[in-house]
Amino acid sequence: FQQSKNALVYSPRMLDESVDQANPEMLRAVEAYVESIIERQSTSVSAQVRILVSDLLPTEQCKVKYIADKLNMHSRTLQRRLAGEGQTFDEIVDSTRRQRAQELLAQVNLPMAHITDLLGYAEQSTFNHACQRWFGCAPKEARHKGLKLPKQPAGAPTAVDGIREQLDG
Repeated sequence: FQQSKNALVYSPRMLDESVDQANPEMLRAVEAYVESIIERQSTSVSAQVRILVSDLLPTEQCKVKYIADKLNMHSRTLQRRLAGEGQTFDEIVDSTRRQRAQELLAQVNLPMAHITDLLGYAEQSTFNHACQRWFGCAPKEARHKGLKLPKQPAGAPTAVDGIREQLDG
């Protein structure tokens, strides 16, 4: 409903009242929903951030404030929680971009300009510098070298897919 937060708010008096026509199916649905929230919160903050960063790279919303808002916390709180897990927001963005760059560079028919956009870079030169730092060469050379990616059966779920499902709830 175009609100900044999703919540159900009940007065304490309402919680004390008994439900005459309790619905067991509704109870199971509510319990499953609450359980999914608890599971989501047990997922590390860095894993949640990594998924959001991966999804938001091609947009202009891959910023610490936006991701903190998505996780219902202040950006400084997010940065403190990441620090507690030995990570920084910038490190997560960089490693996510590096991994995604490997995947995209392996697609030889994908233009470099499109890869640059998908990684959230405004300029090709910025992507070139990042490739030099990551792989020790320019993007085209990295593509020609044939970056080795871990083999995975087509359609096999990954750990990230499981965490993404938890976030989508």
